[in-house]
Amino acid sequence: MASRQRLAGKSTLDSGESERGTTVGASEQIRRICCVEGTYGSVLYFASHGSEGSVTLSDRESIDLRCLGQEACLWGQCVGCYVHFSACNVFENEDAVRDFLVQTGAAAVSGYRTDVGWAESKKPAVPLDLMLFNHLWEVGLERFDADGAIEKLEAVEHDLQRRFGDCQFNIMLAARE
Repeated sequence: MASRQRLAGKSTLDSGESERGTTVGASEQIRRICCVEGTYGSVLYFASHGSEGSVTLSDRESIDLRCLGQEACLWGQCVGCYVHFSACNVFENEDAVRDFLVQTGAAAVSGYRTDVGWAESKKPAVPLDLMLFNHLWEVGLERFDADGAIEKLEAVEHDLQRRFGDCQFNIMLAARE
C-alpha cells in the first residue's frame, strides 16, 4: 500500500513497490537517476512528466524542484552545468526553478511553461530538445558560466522560442538572477 509523503509542501504518493518488491522513496529514485561518480559534464537532462515546479519520478510520485536541488548528489554539484527539464509545466513555478538553480550552482536551467507533447505538430518537445542540444553543441561551451556564455544562451533561447513558440520554452540563467 502506498503511503503519503510531504515534499516541499506538495503532497505526493510514495512510489510503492519496485520490480524487486521493495519500497523505493524519492531520494533513492533520485540517486538511481542522476548520481554517478565524478562530474556530470556540461549538460544534465531530465526527461519525465512534470507539473508546476516539479518532476514525476513514477506513476505515483513526484518531487518538487526545491527538494530535488537539495539532494546530496545535486546540491552544489552542477557548477557551470546546463540543466534541461524536458517536462510539462516545470517553469510555471519560477521560484522553484530559481531555488533549484541556486541550490545546485547550475549556470542555466531550461524547460517548458506549458503542456508539451512527444512529437505532436503543436508543442513538440522532442524536436525542440534535439535542436536545443544541437545549439548547445554548436555554441561549443564546455562550461556554461564561461565568458560570453550569457549572450550565446540568450541567442539559443530566442531562436527556440521563435521556432517553437507554442512550447513556451524558457532558459533561466544564474547570471540574470
